Amino acid sequence: VEMQIAFGPQGEYGRWLRGHDTVVKINGILFLHGGASPEVASMGCEAVNRAVRAELDSTIAATDPDALSNRETGPLWYRELALQDEAAFSAQVDAVLSAFGARAMVIGHTAAADGRITPRFGGRVFQIDTGMLGHPFWDNGRPSALEIRGGRFTAIYPDRREVIVENWYMDVRQDVM
Repeated sequence: VEMQIAFGPQGEYGRWLRGHDTVVKINGILFLHGGASPEVASMGCEAVNRAVRAELDSTIAATDPDALSNRETGPLWYRELALQDEAAFSAQVDAVLSAFGARAMVIGHTAAADGRITPRFGGRVFQIDTGMLGHPFWDNGRPSALEIRGGRFTAIYPDRREVIVENWYMDVRQDVM
């Protein structure tokens, strides 16, 4: 009951969540929890944000498994960008980024098996979920952050900083810019 109240429209977490967008594009980079599927990409940022916010403001999100906020292909739960073979799925990534007018996206929700921030698809997708809750959920989990400065992407862990992509603007394929 306490969790329902906390995440409800007047609850501390519920108010915070409803005050933020589901997907945001900053300097050509999409940021979202799960990832963008081709289905979601066809909607664009504003429509995705409007739809999820409307679902959260009603009872739809709590009761409809087909709601955008609940679907496996929706922006909160989509895992394919973290799981698919990069060579086989590259064309879909290109199409999704193109539909959003973006060059890359940063995703969470699916922890990397090695507990490290992982660039995928030639630096077009950055998987930043490192299982920071750790054991018993992820044996290799640890806290992390991704710092983006200019064209440098740096993974930050409690014990070190690790540059994972240098000169990003030059590394990203030209056909998605």
